[in-house]
Amino acid sequence: MVQKWLWAQLVLLLVVPAAPADEYRRIGAWNIEHLGKNPKAGQQPAALAEYIFLSGVDVLALEEIYDTDKQKGTRSNSVLDDTFKLLKNKDHDWDYRIFPNKSENDTSQLCAVAWNKTRVTLQGQPLKLPIKAKSSFNLWDRHPHAVQFLAADKKTDFVVIPLHMKANKLKASKKEKKKVLDQRREEAESLRDALADVKKSFKDDDIILLGDTNCLGADEAAVKVLVAGGFVDLNESDFSTYALSKTAPFDRIFVPGSQPEFQNCRQYTLVPTDQRDHDRRLSDHFMVVTLIKIMDDDD
Repeated sequence: MVQKWLWAQLVLLLVVPAAPADEYRRIGAWNIEHLGKNPKAGQQPAALAEYIFLSGVDVLALEEIYDTDKQKGTRSNSVLDDTFKLLKNKDHDWDYRIFPNKSENDTSQLCAVAWNKTRVTLQGQPLKLPIKAKSSFNLWDRHPHAVQFLAADKKTDFVVIPLHMKANKLKASKKEKKKVLDQRREEAESLRDALADVKKSFKDDDIILLGDTNCLGADEAAVKVLVAGGFVDLNESDFSTYALSKTAPFDRIFVPGSQPEFQNCRQYTLVPTDQRDHDRRLSDHFMVVTLIKIMDDDD
């Protein structure tokens, strides 16, 4: 009787498909603190590769990446190069693009996007967003760029826009703090206004905004601007994503509220048990991730 039961279970395992991992893609964002400038003692390719592998991400928005190749007109990071070499196997083949800052000569704290070519395909070329300032603020020093990926033929394609918004000032006066908040609000407004060009260029409504917003809470004006523009803030609960503070919900993922691929999206933060060790060896930020459902393309 026991043998018949075991055989029935084996047949069941063979007939019933495993969890539909291929029907989803995992998207993440990570501020890798000054990667390529002055490496932390443990900020080595092997440590970075382990963290990225553990996350299971297919597309990863990056912030605070330094251009280390010292070649005019090109941008690469030697630590990232070595990290992705360690990850390479039949299931992992990574590529990345580093984007210029507002000042083309600025090689520090750049945004980037990396992707696993065995899971997604780059579509076309990155688009530099047409940001228009309405005041004297120096908006988007880390200028946003949009990148489109295809999950599978005739299936969901989506656009990723890595974010690194105006930073907070330590020991700032009340007036200075207000100025920072106002600048982030204007950055959000200019981003919202530029999305029409993104949709037109890529013919795609599946746009994901993600990265280090530096926003102090879901009630901040910059976040409200994006939510009012049709996005869902997946860190609405203000979970801290910063190793040096329990009240710093800086890293956020925004997904379109009207698109079916994102109806069940949640944001997860990859937090180790030893947060101080993470800060020493990897970064002062944790990675944030979400899953998007892959469906027949609807746009």
